Amino acid sequence: MMFELRVGCTPFELLQRPKDSGGFEQTQHIFYLIMKREPQFPAWLQAESPSFVDLIAKLLCKKYTARLGNGAAGPEEVK
Repeated sequence: MMFELRVGCTPFELLQRPKDSGGFEQTQHIFYLIMKREPQFPAWLQAESPSFVDLIAKLLCKKYTARLGNGAAGPEEVK
């Protein structure tokens, strides 16, 4: 949600096919992207706020054992 508030869409919506206009097919495509692709970050955001991009990337890590907040310290890692 932090990313969406900052950019205006989710990191996976940036990967959408241009012809997507909504509905069930678009939702299925976004689910596919979440499962199979890495999130994308606009170049301007990476240049403006690399620490923000790093935080979002760590929260969206596909390997749950490496995901921020899932380590030995639990949610304390996020604080």
